[in-house]
Amino acid sequence: PSIFFDSAVQCVRDGGLLCVTATDLATMCGKNLEVCYSKYGSMSLKAKYGHEMAIRIVLATLERKANVYGRFIVPILSVQMDFYLRVFVRVYTSKAEIKKSAAKMGLVVQSTGCDSFYIQPLAKEVNNVHKCPSVDVPSVCPETGEAMRIAGPIWTKPIHNPEFVKCLLDMFKGDEKSNDSLNFDPNKLGAAKIVKGILVAVSEEVPDVPLHYCLPSLSKILRCSVPPMAKVHGALMNAGYKVSQVHCDSNGLKTDAPPEVVWDVMRAWLRKIEPGLDPSKRSKKAAKKISDKSPTSREKARVSILTKEPSISINFSIPGSLLSKLKKRKENMDRISRWTPNPQPNWGPKARARGSNKFQTHPKDRKNRDRKRQNNSQNSSGKKQRTS
Repeated sequence: PSIFFDSAVQCVRDGGLLCVTATDLATMCGKNLEVCYSKYGSMSLKAKYGHEMAIRIVLATLERKANVYGRFIVPILSVQMDFYLRVFVRVYTSKAEIKKSAAKMGLVVQSTGCDSFYIQPLAKEVNNVHKCPSVDVPSVCPETGEAMRIAGPIWTKPIHNPEFVKCLLDMFKGDEKSNDSLNFDPNKLGAAKIVKGILVAVSEEVPDVPLHYCLPSLSKILRCSVPPMAKVHGALMNAGYKVSQVHCDSNGLKTDAPPEVVWDVMRAWLRKIEPGLDPSKRSKKAAKKISDKSPTSREKARVSILTKEPSISINFSIPGSLLSKLKKRKENMDRISRWTPNPQPNWGPKARARGSNKFQTHPKDRKNRDRKRQNNSQNSSGKKQRTS
């Protein structure tokens, strides 16, 4: 859809709604870096947060296109589901507001040795004046000592409007009279359960934190069992950080805690499930195995992470606020599915429709048909010459 962005941001009236759907997720998830940059003006990255990064790349492109014409966007809902993403934004006109656009963008700095990542903003506001910030991200991964990769720029501000999402959920909970006044009842939609589940997951997200971690991926690096999501949430909340899940990944971990705190939680979990085994001793054993064989980057990362001691004390007890939320989920009779599985195996866009050879109209199909005819005619003529 990138070819329509320039005209779309001009056609929408001031305060109007612009809806964008993108199906080229592979391009924005790190498969084709050159194509992503040529279409969206951002470098993509292969990471566990690829789908959320794709949403933020689209929003950043829309913002840049709108700024050219003295306009800016305000996202009200951005979701990724099935094999596509869809964003809903309001478009406004204000030359004063577009001066703040640089502060809404940032670069992603990803470690090549582990899942640690950092966000480097393009601008910071100082006394109502936006200036170029100093580099706040490390040049080398503090956990593994590996190099860092840069991607982006992406949208770093909230991608949802909590009030708008709450209004949508109230429509599902509303009575028939209120829905009749709007001439619309969302509960009659064919995919009402899916839409409601996504909205509930969106409403529970931490709004002002870009990108997220994947809990099984963190556990895979340390070669330990995946800790329960409630335990990890409780540990981060007890440490004073915000945490939630992600609507586009049931195993996602969105938090404002720095990467070193996230790894402290994982190190503490490893000590808890194996109390008789010191992680430092375990890393020395792993180091001996690595010295005998050629080491891999993942083994090196695991050794370097386990040799460090946790910088803070970790408490895995579940706080009362989180416990009440979990009880409400269990007591909910509807049992809302926040992450619905695919309706069919190998769900996604299919190949181009093909008919019989007599009725092919696509130029590529006509070329293939003509080539087959030429090859068949050449083969038949060659056989006749041999027989004669």
